[in-house]
Amino acid sequence: MTRPTSTSTTAILSKTEGESLSIVVPAGYVDDRDGITVDSNSGGTLIPPGIQCRRGKPETMTESSGNKRDTQTACETDRRRLARLCQEATDAFDLELGGRCIYTEAATGPYSVTAPLAAMAGAEPVYAVAEDSSHGRREDAIEQTKELASRLGCLDNIVFIDECPRKCVEQADIVTNTGFVRPIDGPTVERMKPTAVVPLMYETWEFRDEDVDIEACWKAGIPVAGTDESDSRVRTKEYLAPLVQKLALENRIELVGCSAVVVGGRTLAKYAVHGLESAGTEVQTVAKTIHDDELAEYRIAESLADSAARKALTEADLLVVVEHWENDQLIGPEGALTGAELASLNDTIRVLHVCGAVDGDSLAAAEIPCTPEEPAEFGHMSFTVGYVGPKPVVDLHAGGLRVGQLLAAAREQRSSIRAVLDEVRAESVVDTFSKKFIADRGLGDLNGK
Repeated sequence: MTRPTSTSTTAILSKTEGESLSIVVPAGYVDDRDGITVDSNSGGTLIPPGIQCRRGKPETMTESSGNKRDTQTACETDRRRLARLCQEATDAFDLELGGRCIYTEAATGPYSVTAPLAAMAGAEPVYAVAEDSSHGRREDAIEQTKELASRLGCLDNIVFIDECPRKCVEQADIVTNTGFVRPIDGPTVERMKPTAVVPLMYETWEFRDEDVDIEACWKAGIPVAGTDESDSRVRTKEYLAPLVQKLALENRIELVGCSAVVVGGRTLAKYAVHGLESAGTEVQTVAKTIHDDELAEYRIAESLADSAARKALTEADLLVVVEHWENDQLIGPEGALTGAELASLNDTIRVLHVCGAVDGDSLAAAEIPCTPEEPAEFGHMSFTVGYVGPKPVVDLHAGGLRVGQLLAAAREQRSSIRAVLDEVRAESVVDTFSKKFIADRGLGDLNGK
């Protein structure tokens, strides 16, 4: 899953006219605790939730001057809570990484947790690579990761680096597939120790070739496995319900008494439906295929081109796209519906994009509001569940480290990937690649699988 924009740890408050305060955050930062975004070109001016700014200076949000102390207290409370969530996740997954060397990243916002989680579980050294990126500056990533690790009492176990020295990869028992570590390509795999393992911080259906050279790993005998997001300690998919609710409210769609069409036929769509319906929204779904029985009663059409779907769209406040399985263009020149056709059906509808093949330019040309303005390409998510808060990220990354712990222990005792995966696949948090995936890639011929 792609990482949302970096979270700012502090807000600068300055007096404006009257008794109000204008919150100004350095450019490139986000205070996502309140859903506030700041455009990198806005000169540090705050952009209110729901307002997207690409050029020029956005409007300024004001708060009562009495809220300055509340804002500072809330930020400190958020930092304390993040540390508590890390401790709870470490206990829940029984993370024990003593004697292990981890190669991972230092990052911003909730994604700063990976290195501290590993260090708190006893891993040493934990190499945390940080770089400048669209999510924040390298200095911010290190600062936020250090701050959390200090709270957890494990800072001494972490070594911060700005590139990947050969020794980091050569020493690592566990190499995570997190942002700054990627890509784990052929040359990287060649430097890894024979008993190294790669846990994916997502499920295997999300696997992307640009992240990890799976063939090189298999050939070298390095096991790769995903994290089951349905595990009772992770529950990532369930956060789709509050995620869709939050996006709708930020777009000034009140939910109660509203109408929505959800595109998708698998588990992510199910939780999106749950979130909308529980808030009082009438929901209908469109899906080429249904893979979750709970969605069957909501489906009105297989395609947005069908007459039943078009009728529903004429009356809908929202079109929510949550299709992570079928790689057919849904909206666009090659899609079931163009932006212009959607506008002709309903020029008041808003599109919320979580995942799925949608052409943002087609919607923009038809003046149909889409959140985000530029939907992520198929195979990626426009919004991860971390957008609702840090807990889903903490639990997912703790689960991913647990997968690494299990793989590493099994790899020390087993010589083939087949034997390693046979040993760990019974664990509820481990998600192994499907037989079809392995057969399609010819991996069975590489290392006893």
